[in-house]
This record gives sequence, structure tokens and C-alpha cells, in this order.
Amino acid sequence: MRKQYSLRAVALAGVCLLPLAAVAQSFDLGTAAPAPAANQSKEYSGEVEIGGRYQSGTSPLFGRYTGNDSKGFGSLGGFHVKGGDAPSSGNTLYYEATGDNLDFQTNHRGPNTSYLPEADIDVKAGQQGTWAAHANYDAITYTGQTFYSPYLSSGVAAPGVQTGTAITSAAQANALSNGLVQQTAGTRRNIGSVDGNYTNGAWTITSGMRHEHKEGTLVQTLRSPNSGTAFAEPVNYDSDRFNVQGQFATRRLQLQLGYDYAKFTDNNTFFVAPYLSSGGFTSQYSLPPSNDAHYVTGRLGYNITPTTRLNTNFRYGIEMSEDAIGTGTATPTSPAVANFGSAANVALYNSNPTVGLMARTYDGGTSLVSHPITPLDLKAAYSVSGRETSNSPTSFYGTGGGDGSSAPLHYNVVGQSWTKQKALLEAGYRILPSTKLTMGYAFDTVDRNAGNAVLNAGDQVGYWVGHSNENTLSAKVTNNAIPDVNTAISYDHAVRTGNFEFLPGSTTSGAFYQAPRTADRFKARGDYAPNDQWSIGVNGKFETNSYHYPNGMTGTKRDANATIGPDVSYSPTKAVTTHLFYNYEQIYYVNMGNGAGSTNVAASTTASSGAVTPASTANGYGWSASTTDSVHTVGLGGDWKVTDRLKLGIDYTFSYGDVGYNLYNGIIVTNPGTASYVNNPTLSSVSSSMHSVKLHGEYELAENITLLAGYGFDLYKDNDWSYGWNPVILQNQSSATTPFYGLTSGESNSGYRVHSVYTAVRFKF
Repeated sequence: MRKQYSLRAVALAGVCLLPLAAVAQSFDLGTAAPAPAANQSKEYSGEVEIGGRYQSGTSPLFGRYTGNDSKGFGSLGGFHVKGGDAPSSGNTLYYEATGDNLDFQTNHRGPNTSYLPEADIDVKAGQQGTWAAHANYDAITYTGQTFYSPYLSSGVAAPGVQTGTAITSAAQANALSNGLVQQTAGTRRNIGSVDGNYTNGAWTITSGMRHEHKEGTLVQTLRSPNSGTAFAEPVNYDSDRFNVQGQFATRRLQLQLGYDYAKFTDNNTFFVAPYLSSGGFTSQYSLPPSNDAHYVTGRLGYNITPTTRLNTNFRYGIEMSEDAIGTGTATPTSPAVANFGSAANVALYNSNPTVGLMARTYDGGTSLVSHPITPLDLKAAYSVSGRETSNSPTSFYGTGGGDGSSAPLHYNVVGQSWTKQKALLEAGYRILPSTKLTMGYAFDTVDRNAGNAVLNAGDQVGYWVGHSNENTLSAKVTNNAIPDVNTAISYDHAVRTGNFEFLPGSTTSGAFYQAPRTADRFKARGDYAPNDQWSIGVNGKFETNSYHYPNGMTGTKRDANATIGPDVSYSPTKAVTTHLFYNYEQIYYVNMGNGAGSTNVAASTTASSGAVTPASTANGYGWSASTTDSVHTVGLGGDWKVTDRLKLGIDYTFSYGDVGYNLYNGIIVTNPGTASYVNNPTLSSVSSSMHSVKLHGEYELAENITLLAGYGFDLYKDNDWSYGWNPVILQNQSSATTPFYGLTSGESNSGYRVHSVYTAVRFKF
């Protein structure tokens, strides 16, 4: 995982013990040569950085991935040591140890610890060409949103929060609001791994183990008659991996056979909390089940001729779940009950709490790459992958999704089995000394099987695409005819067809990414490097997908995304380097829904005004909802080597993003208030901006001592209307004479303004 390094999380410090070189004594033995110093056959070097850091403000968003989320002081540090046999000794033993981000902060908002939040310690040793050993520790923290909740992470109600009573008055709502607890979500991952290899001739044996523990909380929302209720979902996971593989390699043949084992353990099974309404029920929220998997892999590479190579690989796996899917509490045990009762508003009933749900997976592929003549490259490839599930359909019963509705619902979860195959042909030919044309054709086919399911009227099950074929044509041109200029342009066109599968009583929604579609993709790149001073590049990409459905079906109709931006580097002198970049990205989605009136509305004329109201179309596309995300990012920076001892640098990044909503209702009905999808107002756009300035420098106090210092300023703000600190809202119900008070997840504003400074000393030895 690539970490995000910035001034807010400078990876510098810690405390370590410095290895001391042992100096041997030499004696004058007359004509005999003096004994060599012990360290003449060994070499080593290292450095240590120790410092401190101050942050001016508190913001979980600012320190989301670094652990530096609170105002206050912290430490900085790191180390690096490497050594081994000197080349003149004829031996090849080596070792190396590195520690980065060995820092902590005195204050911390989330439940994840503030000590060494992003630490990375790496140790390796070996003998070149014979053996190698490696150990690593990696810490990853995430600080989530600050929010209000009536629950503690243990599942009990917060002090002062009354349960089992419906909220029907402002006094009760205020009492609930005063009893809410402000919390900040967050997780901490501690990862440890060891691996090594041993080589003997053409054989190499490799093995490794990895253990990860993740603990903390995530923000979740529980739907209930009291609107949305936020709570901190407990996280307590353990993940383990083990692998061993053998490799055989000669100049012509390469073989590899391996085994992998993966295990995931959730140390919690449910989040159980009292229900904030009348009845005194208990609400149960299922957490990810424990599971494990076994995989066997193999690879083969063979050079048939000096210009032709064959590659083949396969993998077979068995995936199992160790936990049953829990049965909802306070819910009838029989789905035959016509009305599942008020308790069903609390939780769903699962009809198949099976242990050992299993899937078998397989992957395989082969490719042939050839360069028969100088201007021609050829490639042919075939791959297949599949997943076979052995579990029967799982049914859940409830009412109205927990929103107070008494209408019974039946959700049927069906495990899909599928087989995917792909064939590829590609040819590249250098039509001119400076121009190469590459053409390709790919054929993809997918077969999905959702098994047999017995459903009742009103069952909530969407469609899937049982079989689909996709044909893709591609072309790419690279050219370097102009001196110092390299360009590349590629275009792909893909058409996918498919058969929709439905179950009796199913709804018309489903996985849009399986639906038939037409896709077009365009990429372009250009680079210009006339000399050592200038380097100019530009990249662009555009992709669009249009999805096709039978009449009356709804879903995502079209999506598109585009990126473009130049990147320029300039060095007026050897002591100065500058860099400028700009990137624009746009993501567009348009979704269509039905939302038609329950009956057709005939055209009518208003007598007084003569206005004509056109007829509506039942079961038509009643509304569309499109979103357009646009992001502009620009950055510039520079480094200046003022003297041999002094180096300075500056970086500035500005980013502006905007999310635009466009809602449209195409249905005209006699009473607009009869359906929530009629006359929806267009949502306000959400925009955000971020400024980030970094100043850094280092000065060499002595040959082995360097002073480092830096300053950062980060400013972020947005107008997201989903954030707010008022957790209790008043809802008017047209069918109730008493106002209804609902609970929402009051979340903190995401903006921040933070200054940070650091200083450190680097010692070399």
C-alpha cells in the first residue's frame, strides 16, 4: 500500500541505538605484516533523524490518513542502517534496516492510538545469490468523521438516553439530543510479516507469513422509525496469510508451483443495541463473517525460439465461511406470517443461517508472444476464470426496511456462479522507422447462474445478465518522427450484448455493470524533452459507456469520465529545478427510474385558462438523476541548491471540486403529492477547495550533521449540506396529528485551516 507522505505526516523520527564499530588492535611483529583491522572486510553506513512537530488546529479530515488530527506537539524521527561484506573480501553477506514515520502526537481524536500511527520498520539480510530473509512492521491509521450517536461502540445506550419509548414530543426529542455522545471514528492496522528465499542452482524456494490486526470503529447508520441513527460499528479483525512456492529457472524454461492460505477472523459477530422506539426491542446489526481460503497456483514460461515465448498460469481455490449468518432478534421464526408484526421493523429474519458457505474458484490462461521479423510483434492469449457457489438462496423477511411500514417484504439473496472467458489477438507493425501501428481484437464471454429459487409475490429480487458476449477492437499508434518528441494515441471500441434473467415477481433493478453496453475509450500522450533543462508532457483520456435495457427497465443509462493535463519541468541552472502541473477530471452519470403514476392520466383542459395538461405514460421512465463531478488540480514547486550546504524548496497545490446534481421528472400526475418522486427539486451543487503550501529546507552543519526544517499551511472548505451539528430534526407526517421527531447523524463540518512546523537533525555515521 502506497502511503501518503506530506508535511502533515513527515516520516522522520524515533529513537534507535547506533551500532558501534569495533576497532581491532594491531601490533608490530617485526618483519611480519600487521594484522588487518577487523572492519576492513566489512562496510556499513547509517543515519538517524530526530525532531519535533507542532500543529495549530484539530481536524479529523486533515489527519485522516496520518494520525496527525489534533492540535499540539509530536515527535518525528527515522533511521537507516546498511552494511555487509566489502567487495574486496570476496564475500556477499549484506544487511539493511530502515525505520520511517517513527512519530507520535500527544493528542488524538479517534479510538486508534496516536503512537507511531504510520510507522514502517523494515529489516533484511542475506547472502547474494544464496539466501535472503526479510521482516517488516507497518502501521496504518484512519481517522473518520466526528458524529453524534445515542449508542456507545459497545452497543449500550449512552448515559441519559431512554430506550423503548416512542419520541412524540419536543421535550422527549430534546432529552434524547442532550443524551447523545460525540464520537470520532477511526481504525488502526498493525501489520507484521516475515519472508525469505533460498536458492540452490536452478531451484529457489520462497515462503512467507503475514499477520494483520485491525481495530477501532467505523460510522454506520441504522434505519428505523426514528429516521437515521448513527452508531460506531466496532472493528476487531485479524487477517493471516501464508505462502510457499518453488521455482525452477533455466535460460529456456521457468516453472513455479505455490500454495497460499488466507484467513479472516472477525472477533465480533453482531452489533446489538436497544431500539429507540416503543416496544423495547433489540436491534441487531450483522458484521462481516470469519472466513478462510486455500489456493494452489502454477506458472510456466518457455522460450520456444529466441523470438517466441509461451506463458501459462493457473490457480484453483476453495473459499469457506466459518460463521453462520445470524438470525435477527425479536423476529418471527416463520415467514408464513402475513404481517411480521411490529418487531419486524427492528430486524430481518434469515431463513438459511448456514455454516460453511463455500465457493470454488479457478483461473487459467496462456499467451504466445512472438517477434518473427524485425518490424512485427504478435500476441495471442486466452484466459478463463470461474466461481462456483455451493450455498442455496438465502431469504430475509421483514417489513418496509425498518421504516415503520407494515407491508411485508421478502429479500432473496442468491449466490451467483459464473464463468468468464477471454480471447485476444494483437499485432504491432513498424510501418515507418519512427511509427508503429498496433491493432487488436478481444472477445469476452460471461455465463452467470443464480441457481434455483422459489419466490413469493412481492419478493424483492433484481435482474442479472445470464449470458453476455463482448467484442472489442483496439488501435494504437506511437510516433517519434519529430526530434525529441514521443507521442502515442490509442482507441478502443467495445460492444456487449446479453440476455437478462428474471425471477418471478422480481423488480427491474439490478447490476448495471452487467447490462449490454457500448463503450468507447480514447487515450493520448505526448512528451517533449529537447535538452536537460526542459521536459514537457501532456496526457488525456476519455471513456464513455452507454447501457441498453428492455423497455420499462431502469438503471444507469450512461456514464463518462475524462482527464487531461500538462506536466512541465524546467531547470534554468543545475542548482534550480521547477515543476508545474495541471489536471482536470470529470465524471458523469445519468440514472433513469420508472416512477410513473399508478394509472394513466388522460390529457385535460382547464376551462378557465384553456391550459392543456398532457397525458402521462404509466410504467415509463418517470425521472432521471444525473451527477457531474469536476475536479481541477494545479501544482507548482521548486528546489534550489543555494550552496553546497544549503538546500531550499517550496510546493503549492490547489484543488477545486464540484458535484452538480440534475433531477428531472418526466411524469405528470393529477396529485403531485401522491408520490415522492414527483416534482423533486434539484439538489444544490456541492463544491470544495483546498490549498496546500509546503516550505522545506536543510542545512549541513557539519560533514555528518544536517539540520532540517519545514512549514506547512493547509486550508480546506466546502459547502456540503449533508454536514451539520443538529442531530434532532422535526418531521411533519401528513397521516399523523402528532409531529414526528426523527434522529439524524449529526456530523462535524469537514473544513479546516491548519499550520504545521517541524524541525529535525540528521546524524550520519
